[in-house]
Amino acid sequence: MLNKFYWALPAHLMSRDQQHVEYDLTECLNTFKANEFWKRKIAYDSQVGLTPENLAKFSSIKIKLIPHNGVHFRVHNHSHTILTDLLGNIDSDLQYIVERGNLRTAKSLVIVTIEYESDIPLMTNCKKENEFDPERIFSLDEDFQMIYLECQTLANEMASFFLTALHLVHPTRNSGVETGFQQSSGLIVFENDNGRYYSDAHSDIITHPVLIESSNTITLAGTLDILANVWHKELWTIHSYLKALRSDRIEIDNFLDLMFTLESFFPDQASAEFIRTTASILCGDTLKDAQEIDLKLKVAFKIRNEVAHGGIHFRIMDYFAFGSKKYLILLLFWDLKTIVTNLMIHAMKNLLKPENHQQNKLSITTNDLYEKFYSKQTN
Repeated sequence: MLNKFYWALPAHLMSRDQQHVEYDLTECLNTFKANEFWKRKIAYDSQVGLTPENLAKFSSIKIKLIPHNGVHFRVHNHSHTILTDLLGNIDSDLQYIVERGNLRTAKSLVIVTIEYESDIPLMTNCKKENEFDPERIFSLDEDFQMIYLECQTLANEMASFFLTALHLVHPTRNSGVETGFQQSSGLIVFENDNGRYYSDAHSDIITHPVLIESSNTITLAGTLDILANVWHKELWTIHSYLKALRSDRIEIDNFLDLMFTLESFFPDQASAEFIRTTASILCGDTLKDAQEIDLKLKVAFKIRNEVAHGGIHFRIMDYFAFGSKKYLILLLFWDLKTIVTNLMIHAMKNLLKPENHQQNKLSITTNDLYEKFYSKQTN
């Protein structure tokens, strides 16, 4: 029997034209499976292990982006309208589950849709007053619970994959701070010919701000295809990158995760000076750009070292004194995000070179500097 799994998730997607765009990721998943991605040690918010056996049931996966254009959904409870369009009217006895999903607080939405074949019946929702009945709790269908976790794991995997491509194509600066409102909400719905099952399932996996430019739609599709061919590799750099860009609530830990991501491009013995110099040359288009990047990375490394070795704690809205100037750490975070994203693109190009086919690491080397210098001379 054909079943559908929907996961409506909060997001912070902005768009000038507010177009709803849906991406079919089924072929990307097929590429993952062809490359035996289940052997990879890295897990992206997984609930259970994905194997050839449990992946065989999945026939389709899509992700739909529903951005806002300046007015958050919560102002007009736009999420309710979108869910009603998707699901129709929901039984009044089950509205408590939708309300607990808390999507009315979402700034924008992402909907992950998975189709799978299974004859395992859906669980039946109960009225709120019977939800915690002991007899019901201890008689939950374990087979359906396993499918629930498999769908959720696959949705997290594909959302992480898609989000990586989204950040590479649409690098975005924002003004988020650690005192900002942190989104955590979500609603899961299973559906087949026999009915539906509702469950609130909160996540903030896609809540980091992204400004979507419709002119980059083709670029995003191409990036997804490229990324799909390396997603089975042990790319800890991407894992750290997504951890840093996990939420719209920016804290000092996000800053440190970006620093760890920056360092992961380079060999273990690489000095901070080498990392700064390489990053400033690769990311700077002019001498002035390179000097500014080098200075900002000096400050960033100083903050990282004081936290790691000096036991000093900073908040993201603190100013850090360096030389004769004070730097707001939040602004350094956004600068650092831009630098790391640019280096990620460089490293991805390296990984895709035929001679690096067996490589499992996103790397930046001195050869990147040579190529930047000497390609200009030959052009």
